[in-house]
Amino acid sequence: MGSITARIVFSGLCLALASAGCKKAEKECKGKGGECSWKDPGEGSEKSGLCREGKWGEGEYCYCGYCWVRPKPCDPTDNCKGKCSRKSPGKGWTSTSYCDRETGCKCWEEIVIPKQCFQDPTCNLLRRGTCFTKPPLAFGWTKIGGCKSKDGSPKCNCYRWFHATIGPIEVVA
Repeated sequence: MGSITARIVFSGLCLALASAGCKKAEKECKGKGGECSWKDPGEGSEKSGLCREGKWGEGEYCYCGYCWVRPKPCDPTDNCKGKCSRKSPGKGWTSTSYCDRETGCKCWEEIVIPKQCFQDPTCNLLRRGTCFTKPPLAFGWTKIGGCKSKDGSPKCNCYRWFHATIGPIEVVA
């Protein structure tokens, strides 16, 4: 019984020290426009690092939760022909560039995949490509092999989108 009481008192002491000892971390997080919390405060908040104080191995080292920041909205730009967003709008979209690199907003364009093309798992999973009957018209697609046909589907080739300056781009399919 005594050890349970000691654990409860120690836990309370740790929580008190953590809440009192994180003033500097809270100030840094507020400087980013965020707040320190263990739980997501909602309203579209995203994690922007840890709230912590002290040096490991030197006195007290406290974790005070995560720094939750409400990011700026992604505004559409003239050079983006799709949707401007931090995350993919869903299946069938690929990131082609940044709308705003500072805010992490990417330009997502919809991939139109002909229904008659069988999506060969070797192309999709192993090569991270997409099967097309004809080369995609968008700039940056490169043929990386062939696709197996199934049930009389036409001959298709495997294409992967490569960005000129940052290399291969993941296609969310």
